[in-house]
Amino acid sequence: MADWDERYRKGEHAPAEPHQLLTQAVDVLLPGRALDLACGAGRHALYLARRGWHVTAVDSSVSVSKSRADGRPQRM
Repeated sequence: MADWDERYRKGEHAPAEPHQLLTQAVDVLLPGRALDLACGAGRHALYLARRGWHVTAVDSSVSVSKSRADGRPQRM
């Protein structure tokens, strides 16, 4: 298994675009609440938040938290 902290430091974690499965599901759902566990860099959480969803995103990677501003919650 890959060392996720190392992958995040190198920018090798995931594409910036949300997964097609998520975008298709969001097309037929009304905005609501979402919990994104193991969110990584937050691409899915950000996608949902920009579409009016209330999202809580959590990841245990130290590198991810350091790469997301100052670690404080972001408001969309």
